Amino acid sequence: MKISYYETAEELSSSYVPETFNYGVALRDGHKFFLKKIRKLPSRDEDSSCSCQGNAAGDIYLNRRLSYYKSLAQCRNGNIMIVHDFFKYGSSYYAVSDYISGKALSFDGIVSLKTAEKYFLTASVLYSYAFLNFKHVVHFNVKTANIMAIPLNSGGVAARIINFDYGFSENSEPEIIDGDRAYISPECYLKMQGMPVILSCKSDIFSLGIVLHEIWTGAKPGLTAGSDNGNCISAALCHGQTPVLSKNLPGIMRGIISGMLIPAPEKRISAAAAHALLVRHAGSMLN
Repeated sequence: MKISYYETAEELSSSYVPETFNYGVALRDGHKFFLKKIRKLPSRDEDSSCSCQGNAAGDIYLNRRLSYYKSLAQCRNGNIMIVHDFFKYGSSYYAVSDYISGKALSFDGIVSLKTAEKYFLTASVLYSYAFLNFKHVVHFNVKTANIMAIPLNSGGVAARIINFDYGFSENSEPEIIDGDRAYISPECYLKMQGMPVILSCKSDIFSLGIVLHEIWTGAKPGLTAGSDNGNCISAALCHGQTPVLSKNLPGIMRGIISGMLIPAPEKRISAAAAHALLVRHAGSMLN
């Protein structure tokens, strides 16, 4: 099947949210790529009067994504899945990304890694987000499922950050205020409640704190009170609770994750500072 300049061997498969994305492998000029079909356009409030199938809404969406992916391309050296091409074909939009040939570990496989391998993986993740933060690129979909852990032939496990469909640059607004409630930041939660909150790379840092806690312990942080907040740590924090970290965390990781899970975004540690701390305290395990 031909889609613009790309050839696919078969129909694109549905995602776990079938009305939103389809996926597949595509070829162009002898090179293999990952092709994603966007079936449902996210839209901002000011664009809600436009039909998603109309040229006006489509052009706005296309231009925004192209601008964002141009910024993302500047993070090429940061273990980031770069979007090489983004285009409209027929009535649908397509994103063309790196094809990753290595087999990623499952979540259980990540949790079962040896301590030295977890340090290596953590350093890779922090390095990637330091790159994104430096270029003011917000991922806005940080969760364990969007960090591929790929074993290296030379030893160790490297991270690859994927799925930038909802990302935005810090000098702009996201297409849609949404996300997995188990990972969203307090400011994202408040934004979802209609509060006039500014979102930034610091939102990714909070989500990353939850991810790193999962990598090291197999579970998300606990809370000081046992009330049910729909599996949303941020909702609990906004209502006065405090995150409780596992006693099994190494001291350096406890310090880093604690710094990431501070409710006030301006007080959170940066990915670059966290990476520097990790290298300083666990450098011998990263060689």
